[in-house]
Amino acid sequence: ALAASLILPIVTPVQADDALWAALKQGGKVVLMRHAAVERSSGNPTLHTPGDCSKELNLSELGRAQAKRIGETFRARGIFTGDVLASPYCRTMETGRLAFGNVKSSEALRLIEGIGAQEVERINSQAMKLIGGYQGKANLILVTHQPNIEAIALESLENTGMLVLAPKGVDQFDVLGKLPAPRN
Repeated sequence: ALAASLILPIVTPVQADDALWAALKQGGKVVLMRHAAVERSSGNPTLHTPGDCSKELNLSELGRAQAKRIGETFRARGIFTGDVLASPYCRTMETGRLAFGNVKSSEALRLIEGIGAQEVERINSQAMKLIGGYQGKANLILVTHQPNIEAIALESLENTGMLVLAPKGVDQFDVLGKLPAPRN
C-alpha cells in the first residue's frame, strides 16, 4: 500500500488550471474576480461612496491591460459568459467593461472595507446568495475587491485573479479552485 501511495500522479498548477478552464467551458459556474491594478498615487483609498471617478482609485495602464487580457483569455478559450456584475466603484466597473464588454453595478459586491459590521454582513449575505443561487447555463462573472473575496470565500487573490465557484443553492457554493491573472 505504501508503494502505491508513492506513485500517485502529481497534479501540477498547469493541470489544475486546465481543469478549472474545462469546468468553465461546461458553464454554470461563478467567477469571483478581483479588479485589475490601480493607480495608487491618485484617488482616495478610503472613499466609501462610489460614483465619482475623480475621487476614487482608478485603474492604471497596467490594470487596463490586465482587464483586456482577461477578456482575450476567455474568448481564446471559448468560455461563454453571461451577466457580468461589479461593485459600483469605477475600478471594478472598468475592469468588467474592458474584459467582457457589458457590466452591471451590484451593491452585493460593494467594497466592505471600513464600514459597519451590520452593513458588511448584509453585503456579504447578498453576495453569497447571488453565488449560491446562480442557475444559469453561462458563467456568471463577479468583479469585486480583495476584502470582499476574503470575507466570502476565505481566499486571497492578486489583481485579476479569479476563483471558480460551483453554486449549490441558496447561499452555498464550492470553491473549485483559483486561476491566476493571465500572463502575457
